[in-house]
Amino acid sequence: MRGVAFAMLRHAPTPWNEQGLLQGSTDIDLSPDGEAMARGWKVPAPYDRWRRVASPLTRARRTAELLQPPVAIALEPRLSEIDYGAWEGRALADLEQERRAAEAPPDIRLRVAAWVVDVARAGLPTLAVAHKGVIKTLRTLSGRKTGELKNGCLQVFTAYRNGRVTFDRINVPL
Repeated sequence: MRGVAFAMLRHAPTPWNEQGLLQGSTDIDLSPDGEAMARGWKVPAPYDRWRRVASPLTRARRTAELLQPPVAIALEPRLSEIDYGAWEGRALADLEQERRAAEAPPDIRLRVAAWVVDVARAGLPTLAVAHKGVIKTLRTLSGRKTGELKNGCLQVFTAYRNGRVTFDRINVPL
């Protein structure tokens, strides 16, 4: 069975990233440093010619808009960050002992896996700008959990029509 390649890029930093706060589904703008960082990111070949999609959350959408070379961007709601519920806006260190209601890991896995199947069916290599939780979910789906994900780098996967995903390249620099 032949798969379709896709690459994931985590959005550039926001003020909440810089403060160590959980963002989740809260719609946060990029920080000035994040805007400057994303403006300097140049997508290398062959990824620069791929279809480009982004989470509709401002931080991912804006990162996608600033990437060079500029291309049209489609918004994909299934690439939104996990909803942390009442935890959003709080420091992870403060939440270690709390376990409030948030989007369950199986829920994010289902929506991301459905997107992977659609990528495979479309047959178009895709570069997606999304969130750390989405990329970690893809790593889990692929069975590969090792290796630090670096900001400003692409994570390259292959999507298959049966929902299988492989993690092929880690930390391709921009």
